Amino acid sequence: MDIKQVSTTEQLKPLLSALCQLYELERKVQKRSEFESLRRNVEKMKAAFEELGYRIEDPDGQSYNETRVDLEASIAGSSTEDLAVTEVIKPIIRYVMRDSSGEYTKVIQRGVVVVESRIKN
Repeated sequence: MDIKQVSTTEQLKPLLSALCQLYELERKVQKRSEFESLRRNVEKMKAAFEELGYRIEDPDGQSYNETRVDLEASIAGSSTEDLAVTEVIKPIIRYVMRDSSGEYTKVIQRGVVVVESRIKN
C-alpha cells in the first residue's frame, strides 16, 4: 500500500479557506450597516485565529512595486508608475512567530490583487 505524503500546502488549504472567508465576511460587515451586530463576532473570530498565530492582512490601498513578495498582482490600465492596490481578491495571510528576541512573520498565502497607477492621465 502506497501512502503519499501530504504537503504542508495541502494541509493548510482548509485553514486558508476559512481565513479568506473570514476576511470576506469582515469586508461585508464593514460595508453594510445592517450587519453591524456581527462585527463583534467577526472580531472575536479574528482574535482566536491570531492567538493561534494566523494574521489576515488587507493590502487595499497600499503601494505596490515589483519587489513585493507578499502579493501577486495584475496591473489594470496602461501606466506602471506609482502603483497602488485597488482591489483585493485574496488577502495576505501570515503566520506569526514570537520568541524572546521579537516577532517574526512568514507569508503562508500571498495576496492576490489588482493594482493601478495613482497618476491619472
